[in-house]
Order: sequence, then structure tokens, then C-alpha cells
Amino acid sequence: MKKLLFAALCLSALLPVHAASNCSGDAPDAREALAFEDVRISFVNRKDQSATYVITVGVLRNTSACVVEGIQIEARHLDGEKRLIDVHKEYFYNATLKPGEDLAFRIYEPAAQAQSAYASYQTRIVSANYKCAPAQETSSETPPASVSSKGATQWGKWLVDWLPLYVFLGIWIFLIYKYSGNRSRMMRILERQIELMERQGELTERQNTLGNALIERIAAALEERNKS
Repeated sequence: MKKLLFAALCLSALLPVHAASNCSGDAPDAREALAFEDVRISFVNRKDQSATYVITVGVLRNTSACVVEGIQIEARHLDGEKRLIDVHKEYFYNATLKPGEDLAFRIYEPAAQAQSAYASYQTRIVSANYKCAPAQETSSETPPASVSSKGATQWGKWLVDWLPLYVFLGIWIFLIYKYSGNRSRMMRILERQIELMERQGELTERQNTLGNALIERIAAALEERNKS
């Protein structure tokens, strides 16, 4: 019985675990799924604050098949010698980009130096996260699934979820049946051995009885011979 329980535990440990699907998109990093389009910078002089502001505007497009959120954009400004002048960041808390959607952004920060010092700029995605939502639910261009395809999907999901359990139960029942069959065969062998031992005891007892009777006859015959 201990061997049977050990085998069952081993089989339960080997059962596949049906994990929740993780929408990872076309790229392992969500930042690689976002692409910049039409990025420009401009300068605005605020007379009330006697300051110049750098404005970085552009469009960010989601090229993956999943929803992207938690987007943070960084704009780096360089001088004529490619030295860093300033870094501006903007975090879009409520931005959620569905597949193929665009996000128009604007980063509005005070300039660190005069406008003439700004020669070039670089933009990059600091952070972005995939939101685990299938593209079928988020894309309005995807046609609705037919009834037959939905039924096939449900049957497939049911098989994936419950088939390992039924396989495990079948193996469990087979092991119990096999163990009980081996036990019954052992009992029959023991019963036969006991029966053989009983027969051997009966034969031994008969031999002893016949031997005693023969000895008694021989003794009686010797006594009669001595008397005569």
C-alpha cells in the first residue's frame, strides 16, 4: 500500500499546471512595442515668468497585439557637440494604448540654457507595461467569433483544464485494481500452501498410525513365538 501511495504522489506531482495566459505581445519588452512618430521640439518665451520653455511634442504608436500602459517618456536635449544639456520626463498615468492606437504627447519644461544651445534631441521610452488582455477584446476591427468557434474554444479549454485530472484518476484506479489483483493472487497461493501442509500432516499422521500398528503386530508375534 505504501508503494501505491508513493506512485500516486509522484503522478500528481507530474501533472501539468494550467497557468494563466500572459499577453507578452510581439516583443518581450513592452517598450519595444512603442514607436515614435512626428516628434518635434519648439521654444516658448513666458514673459510673465521671464523664462524660456522647451516643448517636445510627438505621437507614440502601439505596434504590438496587446494593450500597453504605464508609459513614461524621456526627452534628452544635446548641444552642437552632442553633450547633454537637459533631460525632461513625463509619465502618462491614465494612458492605455490598445493595439494600433496612437498617443499624442507633450513635454513642457523650462529650458536649462538659451535656445541657441539646443542643437538636437533624443526621445526614448523609460517604462511601459503590457496589460494582459487579448487583442480580440481590445481591437474593434476584429470580427466577432461565430457560435461554432466559441463552442470549439470552450471544448478545448475544458479538455485542457480537466483532461489531466481524468488521466490521473484513471491511473489511480488502474493501480488500485492491479494492487487488489496481486493481493488476491497472493491469498490464493497462501491458501494452497496451507492446504498442502494440512494434507502433508494427514499423511504423516497416517504413516505414524500404520507404523505403530505394525510394531504392535510384530511385538505380539514375537511374544507368541517365545511362549511356544
